[in-house]
Amino acid sequence: MYFSDEIELLEETISPTAAGQPDAAALPGRTVWANRKQATASEYYKAAAVGKKLTAVFEVHTEDYAGETLVRYAGRLYDVERSYQTKPSLVELSCTDARRDKEGPVA
Repeated sequence: MYFSDEIELLEETISPTAAGQPDAAALPGRTVWANRKQATASEYYKAAAVGKKLTAVFEVHTEDYAGETLVRYAGRLYDVERSYQTKPSLVELSCTDARRDKEGPVA
């Protein structure tokens, strides 16, 4: 575990632009270090059963996560669908990018 991926944790306070699209570029966020992981087959298929496409899993230190609902990584915005404490010091964030499908492209 190297925690070599830099992610931004964001709170869902999106106000729409004039075109009605969410203005994610204006969101304040906190940059933290994370491990990007692959979703297990079980997680992937459970999400698919409820109409979600699990696209990313990030592992962060417990003290870095304060219940944020969005993650920005490599220019993409992800919804946190589930947060799960795997160890006393680690939280796993299961994410989808379904926001793009519902609301169009987001910066």
